[in-house]
Amino acid sequence: MVENLKDSSPDIIREATCEIRNLAKDDNNKIIIASCGGIDPLVKLLYSADTRIQENAVTGLLNLSISDNNKIIIVNAEA
Repeated sequence: MVENLKDSSPDIIREATCEIRNLAKDDNNKIIIASCGGIDPLVKLLYSADTRIQENAVTGLLNLSISDNNKIIIVNAEA
């Protein structure tokens, strides 16, 4: 799923951000998404021209930030 955040197709990116947004509600998934490198691409997608991608990215980051370990990664990603 994280690799799909880097796809060239807005549709695939939109689906990936939506899925990560939902998966990031679970504590175990928060750790997995971060360890797979999901935070940096989500931060980059905050600047997407597609507002649905932006919404999913920001909500995904919000869900991920509930984990204290992820807060540090998010700050380091300059979110």
